[in-house]
Amino acid sequence: MAAVLACGPSAVLSHASAAHHWGVRGFRGRIEVTRTSGHRKPHGVWLHQPRVLPSQDTTMHAGIPVTSLERTVRDMAARLDERQLERMVVEADRSGNLSWAALHEILDRPGGWKGARRARRVARQVDPRAAETRSPTEVDFLALCREAGLPLPQVNVLLVGKWVDFHWPARRLVVETDSYTFHGDRPAFERDHESTIELSLAGYRVLRTTHTILQRDPGPFMRLVREELLGPQKAPRS
Repeated sequence: MAAVLACGPSAVLSHASAAHHWGVRGFRGRIEVTRTSGHRKPHGVWLHQPRVLPSQDTTMHAGIPVTSLERTVRDMAARLDERQLERMVVEADRSGNLSWAALHEILDRPGGWKGARRARRVARQVDPRAAETRSPTEVDFLALCREAGLPLPQVNVLLVGKWVDFHWPARRLVVETDSYTFHGDRPAFERDHESTIELSLAGYRVLRTTHTILQRDPGPFMRLVREELLGPQKAPRS
């Protein structure tokens, strides 16, 4: 709050600082503030000074003047790759503070700005079911399914008394995306394997992957998922 007040009456928290304030992305670095007028630049503040900042793009949240969540998504689009931006939009949707109508209005305004195409593409393609996911790894997997042209699964489904990450009922296929945050102790490790056994005995095909696999080289695992859903691809004729 002190940094915002020091920048003058038109100042609001913005960009990465606003994303952190809204609880949709972590933050390390200088406090970022946007204002439309003023000359004094406080030490240690990353100051943005556009010619215009529409009043509907700012609000008060938890007692601090800040860019709206929708404007914050727009401002961050230039810095994030598509996957990171999708995670942020999913977190924003999950928070209950995002207005999709306001987001599309901001993104579709005339005039070019860096990251515009990426932001519009993510806003169009993010499936509402992504908000039901529990971890960034699950968000990434849903995005990979969409990129691969695979049918989208049900998300976080209860099967034989076990919650599973992704389920395709027609194929009785289950995919579990394990991350150290959610599976980083011995009891969780044991429960994961017990769950796989019980689901397999109930007639489900269970595939497990990890955050590392999806980040480094998701291709082989996604080919396995494709074969389970659509059958093996035929090799091209020589």
